[in-house]
Amino acid sequence: MIPSFSPESMGGAVFLELPFGASTSTPKMRENIASLTGALKAKLREAACGRFGSKVTVPESTTFILHGSDAELIYAAVSPILNAESICAGARVLIQQNGRVREEMVGFARMSIN
Repeated sequence: MIPSFSPESMGGAVFLELPFGASTSTPKMRENIASLTGALKAKLREAACGRFGSKVTVPESTTFILHGSDAELIYAAVSPILNAESICAGARVLIQQNGRVREEMVGFARMSIN
C-alpha cells in the first residue's frame, strides 16, 4: 500500500531563508548561525509545537526548515527569536500549512541611541 500524502495529512512547515550563504560566510557568521540554530531548537522543544528539520546552505542563502502539525504555532513560537537576532534582519519566512503558503519578512532590529 502506498501512503497518502495529501496536503491535509502533511502538517505544516516554516522555511526561514537568510539572505546570505556559503559565498559570504565568515567564522563570525558561522558562529551566529550555530547560535541561531541552537536557539530555534530550544524554543521548539520548550513550546512543544514542532521540530527543527534541517539547515541548507547554498552560495546565496541559508534556509532553516522547521516542521510540525501547525505552522502558525511554530512561527508564533520562533518569531521573537527572529525579531531579536540581527542576522535574521531581512530574512524571508514562508509559513506553509495544508497546501497554503503565506510569506513574511523579518524586519530590521531597531537600534537604541542614548
